[in-house]
Amino acid sequence: MSSALDDAWELALSAPRRELGPWRVLADMLLGEGDPRGEWMQLELDAEQAPLKGLARGRLVRLREELLPQLLPLGVVPTKVEVHRGVLVGCVVIASQARTPNDVRWQTVRRLAFSPERQPPSIQSWQRTPLGGPHLRRLVSLVDIEQEAMEVLASGPAIPSLESLGLLGHVGRPPGGGPAPWARWWSLVLPRHPKLREVHLGWSGLQSVTEARLEGVRTAALTRVLVSAGPDDLRGLHTWAVAARPDWEFVAEFRDPRLAGASVVLGQSVLVLRCSPAQAERAEEQIRSSWRGRVDVPELRHEPLAAP
Repeated sequence: MSSALDDAWELALSAPRRELGPWRVLADMLLGEGDPRGEWMQLELDAEQAPLKGLARGRLVRLREELLPQLLPLGVVPTKVEVHRGVLVGCVVIASQARTPNDVRWQTVRRLAFSPERQPPSIQSWQRTPLGGPHLRRLVSLVDIEQEAMEVLASGPAIPSLESLGLLGHVGRPPGGGPAPWARWWSLVLPRHPKLREVHLGWSGLQSVTEARLEGVRTAALTRVLVSAGPDDLRGLHTWAVAARPDWEFVAEFRDPRLAGASVVLGQSVLVLRCSPAQAERAEEQIRSSWRGRVDVPELRHEPLAAP
């Protein structure tokens, strides 16, 4: 790849989302080099400005079908990808099958998730995923990682743009048979990822939060923690959040599948319920049941769900 084309890629990938000019330049350069991605990119850009019709629309569909497999590094689930302007920007990966950490195709990915596996991958397997390579510098969101991957985040290449980290599994299951070194992990991971502002604990309940040693975390960027919760968890989580980290926004997401997308922000004296009107009654009942028989029930306020 020529230096000029490298520069064009960098300008396009770094441009604000609505700025099409650098992408037009890149598409023209790719076309000039006989790269069919240039035509795909041009048609995607045209489609953003006006719906494609007839031959152009059919051509775009064919290009997507033909070229998409070329965008996917080893381990990516082909049916779970997000493509924008002809480049891979989001995907789900099977960690045990991702053995190409140095593949440059990872460099465009901004949202990365891992598919749960029956046997959690070892630390060595995680090192062979893109987390162990140098090309995730544009990654913003990393979700559904097992706790063994924390060792790679602590000692492998830093991800300078990472803002959101989501963990999967149970915090009480120690990697390698020993106690999980959460205090050490946080002390190493957070300074290396200065933009990390939220952590989503995939585990449920108060025990997971306390075992994750979050009360000892000190960083200016990290201000939001999310955790899955059932009715029996809410009061305990609220007590912990108020006492240990009143400076954070602590969000409990309902484990009940009928309350998917709903959550409650556990403020010191106010609970903020975010849910759809159809979910409100059930969500309120779960909150009330957690404080049943208590006199220290915080005020409950409603806030509409943000648009997706």
